[in-house]
Amino acid sequence: MKNKKYIYIALAISIILTGGFISYKKYNSYLDSGLYGKPLKQINADKILPYDKQITSKIAVIDTGVKLDNTFLEKSIIKQEYTDQMSQSSQQSHGTMVTGILTSNGNGHSGPGGLIPKSNILSIQTGTDLGMSSKQLIQAINIAIDNNVKIINISLGTTKDSPELQTVIKKALEKDITIVASAGNNGNSINYYPAAYEGVISVGSINEKKEISNSLNLSNINIFAPGENLLTTTANKKEQDYFTGNSAATPVITSIVAVMITENPNLTNSDIKSILVSSADTKTYKSNEIKIVNLKNALKKASIKNQKA
Repeated sequence: MKNKKYIYIALAISIILTGGFISYKKYNSYLDSGLYGKPLKQINADKILPYDKQITSKIAVIDTGVKLDNTFLEKSIIKQEYTDQMSQSSQQSHGTMVTGILTSNGNGHSGPGGLIPKSNILSIQTGTDLGMSSKQLIQAINIAIDNNVKIINISLGTTKDSPELQTVIKKALEKDITIVASAGNNGNSINYYPAAYEGVISVGSINEKKEISNSLNLSNINIFAPGENLLTTTANKKEQDYFTGNSAATPVITSIVAVMITENPNLTNSDIKSILVSSADTKTYKSNEIKIVNLKNALKKASIKNQKA
């Protein structure tokens, strides 16, 4: 066990690294039917999301897997892969909640509605809700590369820098894969990987007042998105509940990236990161300038980029 690096998944009952708390609040007017209310208005996306076109890019969700028999995911196109020692019987709650924000097929009233319901998801189960090794994460990224995905969502991470992890991240970026990763909430001086690696889009969460949800290393966060009390799918009998934290905000950004690529397939991963940041709304928080995603502005810049290409 010595020197083994573990990546801890966000849990409501433990010390949370990604900020992915499972919240059991009752209906909250802030949500205005799940994701379709104020959270989308905050980021100038309420006229665009949920996106009604077919997403053209395959998206890998590297997490704890997905409970495929959830009522609100049955119509979604989800393929499940497993890293070593994983099976469909393993815990899948965190991954199911992350995936539901992307592609659940409720309408926001009868159940959680995903932001990009017409999408092709590759779920790579690489651990349980209790954790996983860095070796498993590296294997999962390689599986994503081998499956020719265009986007990778990683709503987890570690405070341990790993040369092997950095190498596989670089490999994915060189293949023009866009990597969207959750930032940690371990304080203002701690880096979180893979979010802190160059080229990765690092995501933080804001609340209904556009306030930062957690104590974060702001210097390493590229973009913020709504991530508090988002209605999504669960792996338990309830099938739906609220999800809070950077883990929840990350698939919001992944959805936006998928829409950008669908609207302009010529965008590179560096284009996407640059456009997200340059088109974002700027806010000052504790003397730090933060960027809050603005989907309408991002799509406008993506369109201009297409015309110049």
